[in-house]
Amino acid sequence: MKTRQGFVSNSSSSSFIIAGKKDTIKIKVELEYNTSNLIEFKTLQEFYDYQLEECSNSKEDTDEYFEDQIPKMKEEFAKGNFVYIGRVSTDDCDDLAGITICNKGLPKSNTYVILQDSEF
Repeated sequence: MKTRQGFVSNSSSSSFIIAGKKDTIKIKVELEYNTSNLIEFKTLQEFYDYQLEECSNSKEDTDEYFEDQIPKMKEEFAKGNFVYIGRVSTDDCDDLAGITICNKGLPKSNTYVILQDSEF
């Protein structure tokens, strides 16, 4: 049985050794975030209802707070798209994808449009 010695990793650091030609090495890390935790809205009214029920925000408060996002939401709903709210935290040590999103922001994708990528 082999015992690993050195290059021990934990939640805060990791070590590795790689080899390749200079200036040609690229490390691509792909992570998949569990989207089942996203809150889905089919209409703007559903979003307003959620804001009122879960956050105690009136329609007027919601319009003010999300003044940049509401017009974008309307456009996406008009295209037949759904709008989703997600929240990730670095406190959830088991969710590497969520931690990466916290630290780096949402990656651009051709499968979704980012309407807001920040704390709200």
